[in-house]
Amino acid sequence: MVDTKCMLAAALVAVSALPAQEPRRAADSLSPAAPAADVTRSNQLLGTLMSPFCPGLTLASCPSFYAETLRVSVRARLDAGEPPERVVESLVAVFGEGIRGAPRARGLGLVLWTLPVIALAAGGIGVAWWTRQRGARAVFIPANTDPRSPVPPPAPEELAQLEAALREYD
Repeated sequence: MVDTKCMLAAALVAVSALPAQEPRRAADSLSPAAPAADVTRSNQLLGTLMSPFCPGLTLASCPSFYAETLRVSVRARLDAGEPPERVVESLVAVFGEGIRGAPRARGLGLVLWTLPVIALAAGGIGVAWWTRQRGARAVFIPANTDPRSPVPPPAPEELAQLEAALREYD
C-alpha cells in the first residue's frame, strides 16, 4: 500500500512541473499590428453572434476549439477589410439564421421586436381598466339625511310595513 503523503508529494511535484498557462485573451489571435478599433469591432461582432457549437452561448464566450477556429476566421476576414454585414451573411448562409443573436427588424423579425411593446401596452391598459373598475364607486345619499349617518332613515312606507310585521309577530 502506498503512503498517502508520498502520493500527495508526487502530485504536487507533477503539477508544479507543468508549464504555467496564461488565460486566453480575446485579442490573442489578432495580428500584433491590429489597431484597437479593429479589436473592438471584431469583439462586438463576435458578441452578437450565437455559437453554432455551444448552444446558448455567443461566439465570443464559447470555449469550444471549433468556436476558436471560427473566431480566428472572422477576425482575419475583418482585418482583411471585409464589411461585418458580409461576414454575418456568409455565416448565416453556412449555419442558418440561428447564428444571429437577435432577429432582424424586418418581416417576422419586426413582429418579434414589436410584440413585447404591444404586450406591455395591452397589460398597462388592462391594469388601468381593472383599477378603474375596482376604484371608488359613487354612493347616493338622499338630501334629507344627516351626511354623518352611515344608514339613511327608512321611508314612511317601510316604517308602516315594519310596524305591521311587528303587530303580527306579537
